[in-house]
Amino acid sequence: MNPHLSAPCSNDIDSDSIRRAAVAGWLIIGLFFGGLGLWSTIAPLNGAVVTNGMVKVEGNRKSVQHLDGGIVKDLRVKEGDHVNVGDVLIVLDDTQAKAEFQVLSEQYVVLRATEVRLLTELANAGEMTIPADLANRGDDSYARSIWTGQIKQFESRRAAIDGQRKVIGEKIHQLQSQIEGAEAQVRAYNEQIQSVRSEADSVAPLVDKMLLPRPRLLQLQRTAYSLDGQAADAQANIAKFRQAIAEQELQIAQLGNDHMADITKDLREIQAKLVEVLPKLANAEAVLSRMEIRAPYAGRVVGLSVFSIGGVIQRGEKILDIVPDEDSLTVEVQVAVDEISDVHPGMKAEVHLTAYKQRIVPTIRGEVLQVSADRLTDPKTNSPYYVASVRPDVTELASLPGIRLYPGMPATVMIPTESRTAFDYIVGPLTQSFSRAFRQK
Repeated sequence: MNPHLSAPCSNDIDSDSIRRAAVAGWLIIGLFFGGLGLWSTIAPLNGAVVTNGMVKVEGNRKSVQHLDGGIVKDLRVKEGDHVNVGDVLIVLDDTQAKAEFQVLSEQYVVLRATEVRLLTELANAGEMTIPADLANRGDDSYARSIWTGQIKQFESRRAAIDGQRKVIGEKIHQLQSQIEGAEAQVRAYNEQIQSVRSEADSVAPLVDKMLLPRPRLLQLQRTAYSLDGQAADAQANIAKFRQAIAEQELQIAQLGNDHMADITKDLREIQAKLVEVLPKLANAEAVLSRMEIRAPYAGRVVGLSVFSIGGVIQRGEKILDIVPDEDSLTVEVQVAVDEISDVHPGMKAEVHLTAYKQRIVPTIRGEVLQVSADRLTDPKTNSPYYVASVRPDVTELASLPGIRLYPGMPATVMIPTESRTAFDYIVGPLTQSFSRAFRQK
C-alpha cells in the first residue's frame, strides 16, 4: 500500500468523528436547554413567604386590677396556677363594705316602707300592700319590723283622722238637733201668735162698744208682738246653727285637704331621699360583690403581686396577669414590605415551633388571622415591616402530647403564595424593568 494515499483517508475519518461528536454535543446541549426552557415554562413552583416570629397572647396578657382596693383576707392562687373563668382569685376583707351596705340597705327599707304608706294614704286605700322588693327580704327581721311599724303608723294616722272627723260630725249632729228644736219653737210661737191675734180680733169689737176695757186689747197686741220677736230670735238661731254646720263641714274638708297636703309633702321628701339613696345602695352592693376577685379569663396566673394575707391592694393597682389558654395564642411574624402583597387574612400557613426538635413536633397547620393596616419600623434596625398574626390549629396541637405553646416561644412560619413557573421568576423582573424603563421621561 502507498503510504502517501492512506494519510488523507485517516484525516477524513478523524474529521467525521469530530463532526459527529460536535453534533452530538450540540444536540445534547440543545436538548438540555430546550428541556430546561420547557420545564421553566410549564413546571409550577410553589412560592411562599418565610419569616420568623414569636408566640404571643392574642391581645397580649390580660391584667387583673381592682377598682376599689382593700385588705387581702384570703389568697387562693399562686404563681403559675391555671384558672377558669369565674374562679375566685383573692378574697378581700369585707367588714367596711358590708357595714356601708347594711346602713344604706336599712335606710332604703325605711324610706321604701314609708313611701308605700304615704302612697296608700294618698290613694285613701284601706290597707297597705307590701311591694316585691321588700317582700323578697322575708328573712330580714329588720325589714319585717320596719314594715310592721309602718302598718301600725298607717292605722294610727287613719284612726286619728277618722276620730277628728267623728268629733266634727258629732258637733254637726248637735247643731242639727238644735235646729230641730228651734224650728219647733218657731212653730209653737207661730201658733201662739195666731191664737193671740185671733183673740185680739174677737176682743176689738167689744172694746169699740165699750163692753171690754181697752187695756185688754192692748195686752193681747203686746203679747202678739212679743211672740213675733221670740219667733224671729228662733229663726235667727236656726240660721246661726246652719252657718255653724257649714263651718264644721268646711273644717272636715279642710282637715282632709291638710292631711293630703302633709302626705304629699312627706312623700316628695321621701322620694327625694330615695333618689339619693338608690345609687349609693347600688354602688355599695357592687363594692361588696367585688370583695371576691374572680378570674375574667381562663388561663395561667403570672406576675402575681400579692403574696400574703393582710396585704393591701391599692385602688386600680394591677394584682396579677392571666395568660389566656392556647386557643388564644397566636404567632406574630414580621413580613417584609416587598412581600406584603402576597399575604392577607384567611391564607393557610405552616408553623414550625423551633423550640422543639423537628422530629418531635412536625409542621403545624395554621391560618393568617390579620395583617397590620400600616407598616411599622424596627427601632433597632430602622427596617420597615408589616405584622401578621397566625393562629396554629388547636386540634393539631391537642394531638401532640406534651407540646404546649408558651408566650415568647420562637417559631418559623411559611405562608404559601400563588404557584409560578421558573420562567415567570426569571422574566418577571426583566419585564417590570423594561416596563419602567420605557415609561421614564
